[in-house]
Amino acid sequence: MTTDIDNRICTRCHEPKSSTEFYNKSDKPGKRTYCKTCWKEISLDYKHANGINLPMSMSKESSTYLGVYVAEEVLSNVFDNVIRMPIGHPGYDFLCGKGFKIDVKSSKLYKSNRESRSPRWMFSIGRNAEADYFICLGFNEDRKNITPLKMWLIPAKEVNMLQTLSVRENDMVSWEQYEKPINKVLACCEHMRPKA
Repeated sequence: MTTDIDNRICTRCHEPKSSTEFYNKSDKPGKRTYCKTCWKEISLDYKHANGINLPMSMSKESSTYLGVYVAEEVLSNVFDNVIRMPIGHPGYDFLCGKGFKIDVKSSKLYKSNRESRSPRWMFSIGRNAEADYFICLGFNEDRKNITPLKMWLIPAKEVNMLQTLSVRENDMVSWEQYEKPINKVLACCEHMRPKA
């Protein structure tokens, strides 16, 4: 049971919240007291306005652009009955309707200068033992005109011991059993593209 002492009101969103939802523990009259969520929004707005960080939708060269902005956004619109976790949630990105934890990974296609090396997608698994499944989205190599080429739904027990999963373009047979249709993903990516 919480008491009035435990609850505070954010001076930005005006919502009553527990005192643990505030960085500043003092509650002096007339002092602005923002909750942690509002502080994060204020900080992001400031960084975007001053050119420190671009919004995720504009940071195409960022390593998280494909994984967070594109892949997670696309998949939240492709699959039914999923709960999207907040950005940076440890271990997984989605919770499906059946209770499975799904971590989304994405990679552009990397082409080597050496003829002996096949083009490949590199997915950072990070020895994640928390997720039940990994959805791996393989995109073309062009970041300006991103196009998903492959999608795999892989049980965690198959890959969670790996730091990095490398899928070679010339070795698709070993991954066929996990491959999923890409048509809904293509349609969603097309919808996300800016109109000329």
